Amino acid sequence: EASDDEVARAAARALGVERCRIVREGSPEGDAPRGPTSLVPSPQGFTVPLVAGGRALGLLEVGPAAEGEEPRWATPGFATAVAGLVAVAVERGGLIAAALDAEALRRSDGLKTALLHGVSHEFRTPLTAIRTAADALSVRGAQEPGEAALLEVMTDETARLDRLVANL
Repeated sequence: EASDDEVARAAARALGVERCRIVREGSPEGDAPRGPTSLVPSPQGFTVPLVAGGRALGLLEVGPAAEGEEPRWATPGFATAVAGLVAVAVERGGLIAAALDAEALRRSDGLKTALLHGVSHEFRTPLTAIRTAADALSVRGAQEPGEAALLEVMTDETARLDRLVANL
């Protein structure tokens, strides 16, 4: 994936100018116009709108002609064609970044799921042992005052913890 600077340098070579700069829509360097912009060359340079898929992506600021070179932007439609290619490169870069973000989120979600499954399994093992012990004690029957109440609390709270772990 080429950076904006690399794409701008390639555009400058193609146009036969000293430099080009990509100003994205909504960038801190200045907002690109939302409507159509006319290409108006001057000795200092000009701007060409970057449009891809009917969406304004920003501007291509085109600098002055390179010393000793005939600017190729003087050919009708050439600067607009180069700007179209730059817009496609900018849009492609955005799509690649979005795809990488989506992949990172997918991997993060998979890791979170694996972690929760592991924690859930680790909680279930002691819960099973507690439930088995409580069941064994309740089969034996209460032998001391208050044992029946304690066994009931153990059974109820073990069942509650089991539901919480299942919901985890």
